Amino acid sequence: MTASAAEVAPSETARRFVDSTLRGQTLDVSSLQLGKLPMSTGGVTTLGPAPALSYVQVYAVGSSNVGWENVSASQVTTAYDHGGDVLLVAVLELGYGTSRYVTMAGSVVSGSMNYANDSICDDGFGNLVMPCSPGQTIVGFMRYYDVSGNQSGTFYYQSTSINSPFNTMSDTMSIL
Repeated sequence: MTASAAEVAPSETARRFVDSTLRGQTLDVSSLQLGKLPMSTGGVTTLGPAPALSYVQVYAVGSSNVGWENVSASQVTTAYDHGGDVLLVAVLELGYGTSRYVTMAGSVVSGSMNYANDSICDDGFGNLVMPCSPGQTIVGFMRYYDVSGNQSGTFYYQSTSINSPFNTMSDTMSIL
């Protein structure tokens, strides 16, 4: 199985916001190292074509009020009041997951609201890089969700590994 970025059309408001405010801004994963992330299976195998799901984190929240706010793995709530016309959430998923279940403020988020996926690769030294260069092995994805229409609430993300050990991982973030 090979993986590549796929896009689903975001809402028109979200598209305009991304084009005007976030164009050229990419979330930085360079400070993350594979060996320093808490892994459920002891690490990510970068030699196989489809590493098992090993880590899930709400990584950033973007809004028309604030722009992107990177959140740490230990954070349970955003530091800023996001609101506004556009509300986006970026989820870091290491390994290959499927059967995603996403909610915002208690309502199920449609799969069509996953408007973009960026592949994440290992640079060969245990550091994560995004975007990937030709020849690098994809070890995960940054998945972007458009949850516009919500001013605040709890974002919940769950994914299940596509292969052994078929574990299910989740993360949650209270967005102010």
